[in-house]
Amino acid sequence: MLTPAQLLDLNIHEWGTIEADFVHADLFLGNGFSIALDNRFTYTSIYDKFLTNLEPADRDKFAEFKQTFATTNFEFLLESLKNAYKINRILGLNTTEVTEIGIKLKNGLIKTIQEIHPEPDEEPWDDLGRISRVMDQFNNLYTLNYDTFLYNIIMLNKDRYSDGEIEHPFQDYYWGKQHVGWLEFMNYQNYDFYRHVYYLHGALFLFRNGGANFKIKKRGRNLIEAITQEVRTKQFPIFVAEGNDADKMKTINSDRYLRFCYDKLVAANNKIVIYGASLGDSDNHILTALKTRKPNLAATQRDLAISIYIGERTANDIRGDRLHFEAKFNGYLGDIKFFASHTLM
Repeated sequence: MLTPAQLLDLNIHEWGTIEADFVHADLFLGNGFSIALDNRFTYTSIYDKFLTNLEPADRDKFAEFKQTFATTNFEFLLESLKNAYKINRILGLNTTEVTEIGIKLKNGLIKTIQEIHPEPDEEPWDDLGRISRVMDQFNNLYTLNYDTFLYNIIMLNKDRYSDGEIEHPFQDYYWGKQHVGWLEFMNYQNYDFYRHVYYLHGALFLFRNGGANFKIKKRGRNLIEAITQEVRTKQFPIFVAEGNDADKMKTINSDRYLRFCYDKLVAANNKIVIYGASLGDSDNHILTALKTRKPNLAATQRDLAISIYIGERTANDIRGDRLHFEAKFNGYLGDIKFFASHTLM
């Protein structure tokens, strides 16, 4: 691993040297956050597990997709299938099989994440407790992740609030209690001491029924079992898995809760720390929200701190990541700092 001095030469800081500039900043979490807790959340291993769940004929098709396109990125494959559907329709060809494969891919991804997620006795509880404390320095949380790690961290955070350890617990606007076993989304909050959590792309434990949005409760079981039971009864989670940016935005606009979260990200003017998010082309809607100008800020755009994964990577690879983000935020008027992800959590 490169030394702190070598990283500084690449304009990559240690978190401790810049954290004073981001006191009570918002925190934005990407898939790298989940991978840091359990490497089973890397796309390659998820895809391999996904293949084992398929019938042999479907397994061969998806294995060929992987080989042909040299990718295990579900979002790319979903986008490719949608394009194939459009082409078939234009040419007057049958679209049924393409549609069915797309459904199998999307639903298979949900099922696989459920299966790969650790059982309660496998959860990295020590790490979750540590991260709960790391998050004390931040204000609101925004996440692109579907898994249950943040759910459990928030529950630990609430326990610490009940014990008098912290003054500001997290709340995700799911607090309506009209339905047994569920918490209903309410688009307002009566208490000003909460910090808030926004699941920008949905989550495994969020569902929609009759136009209302609900969060599942554990009901005395482990959370994954509760989610799996809902899927068995053909209740599918709110889950933004469409491949390209436009389709993701279409899904966000079609759901009351997802649009609420997106609007909150657009409207926020607080500094923000981005952790574990690559912000690729399929997330341009997130970039648009982050880059929205704020009339009440001197620079009109909020200051950012962006994490870079270091590991055993070369200086050129790390520099490449920094240049990627600099290109994404070309012309940005707020201050941008980069830091080594492992120095925060």
